[in-house]
Amino acid sequence: MALIKCKKCGKEISDKSKKCIHCGTIIEDKKISKPFKILISSIVAIIIVTILFIGIFKIIEANTKKEILNNIIGTWEYQKISQTNGGLSYDIITFAEDNSFRYISGFIFEDNDDFKYGFDGTMHIYEDGNIFLYTEDDEYLMHFQYDNEFNELFEVDDDDGSLKQYNKTR
Repeated sequence: MALIKCKKCGKEISDKSKKCIHCGTIIEDKKISKPFKILISSIVAIIIVTILFIGIFKIIEANTKKEILNNIIGTWEYQKISQTNGGLSYDIITFAEDNSFRYISGFIFEDNDDFKYGFDGTMHIYEDGNIFLYTEDDEYLMHFQYDNEFNELFEVDDDDGSLKQYNKTR
């Protein structure tokens, strides 16, 4: 049993009293019921578990993205000999640590005349291996898929879903 002060007269009374023995003021029962305590404890536990789960998921996601970035840093190349004129078409992409890239696409004709164009921009990496490239003006450029298990990089054709495999050159 603890002593508390009456809110009206200020004299000490038992915390078990229903009313003040000095002035007769009714004392409010401030005890919380056991089912209510269990409900509040359960809600708090669910919130803590949810926050922990989200935190762990975000750490795993960040580590996966970092692992993909570390594996794709460098230069990748795709080459194909043209069936029409025997020239060589090529695409070269270089990924950097700061999530930037440089993309060059070109064609070398039989007479060794070279035509090429390129883009610089930023990439967005997702934990499932999807990599989306954007120009410096933040316009969508292209989509790649990285296979972490086999260290393979594919350009994904957004129209038909076909894949072009790139080889890492450095």
